[in-house]
Amino acid sequence: MDIDRPVAELKNVSVHINGQPILNDINLKIEANRVVAVIGASGSGKSTLLRLLNGLQPASGGTVLRDAEPLQPESLRATRMNTGYALQQIGLLPHLTARSNIALPMTLAGWAQDRSRARIDTLRQRLQLTDAQLDRFPAALSGGQQQRVGLCRAMALHPDLLLLDEAFSGLDAITRNDTYVQFEAVRQDEINACLLVTHDLAEAARLADELIILRDGRIVRQGARDAVLNDPQDAYAQQLIETFT
Repeated sequence: MDIDRPVAELKNVSVHINGQPILNDINLKIEANRVVAVIGASGSGKSTLLRLLNGLQPASGGTVLRDAEPLQPESLRATRMNTGYALQQIGLLPHLTARSNIALPMTLAGWAQDRSRARIDTLRQRLQLTDAQLDRFPAALSGGQQQRVGLCRAMALHPDLLLLDEAFSGLDAITRNDTYVQFEAVRQDEINACLLVTHDLAEAARLADELIILRDGRIVRQGARDAVLNDPQDAYAQQLIETFT
């Protein structure tokens, strides 16, 4: 990864599904070691942005770039190996222990067992999980513990890009705040970019360096967090921010 160029970029990207416009003329850059939060209502196209960057959704127009190179079918496996993905539903496999869930991407990548064990132990400590918790099946873990296991799995391969799709929204307020603290701490030691999709402006303001406000598949405001919060420049963005404040 070259930290002097964007980890990911969308240039004039549009997506149409079954003739319906989902995203229109999207331009964004995600720099290394930066968190970009995308805020918008359900149906605004937030999750489609994540799918584009992970190669799960082709663009109808424009260019999707990863590490300054256009995303190509032959590079999709490598791109996905270099992308962490965590979502609200978490998606832990119920028949595997938490430890085995975290190890899964490392197994698929062909890592040696010693390397995998060391990486799991590092992530476990950073996200404040115990060895005993990792030896449990997901159903025996709390919601916050499951979420942290999901984050460990998403970060297992040292991805250049971390995609979070409403990854904290299923947690109660106290657990969510604790998870924020642990997530912020682990990211201080992990040089990666992050695209955070959320409907919660308070969460975005807490975690993000940059904000993008999306409405009906279009970006209505984007920029540094404080600049957007202090100067929305758009009626819809203003309404969101007034609700938050």
